[in-house]
Amino acid sequence: MDQINTFYKSNINGIIEDGNIFVESYIRPIKVIIVGAVHIAQYLVDFANSLNFEIFIIDPRGYFASEQRFPGMEIINKWPKEAFKEIETDSNTALIALTHDPKIDDPALQHAIKKKFYYIGAL
Repeated sequence: MDQINTFYKSNINGIIEDGNIFVESYIRPIKVIIVGAVHIAQYLVDFANSLNFEIFIIDPRGYFASEQRFPGMEIINKWPKEAFKEIETDSNTALIALTHDPKIDDPALQHAIKKKFYYIGAL
């Protein structure tokens, strides 16, 4: 069982010592949470989408975060503190804060630090 846990935690494949069991690890898709549906976010969404990342856009300002500006994307028109109640996050999550507004960016950045996201970026 220790070898199975080692393979799982390391996201690697391998054969258990007796040779009868092969362990194959599957990595969940990376989640990218973009806080702030600003102009640069449109380009960032296209790039992240091309890499098959799971994308969430958080912005309480419906004018910016709209289906028209981000077709087919998961848009959450709520403040970050409320939005994070709808998204399961873990160490396989990245956060990019783009609004330049501390009322929006700071709670998201604090959440990302607390949950130990693997990547945290802010403009």
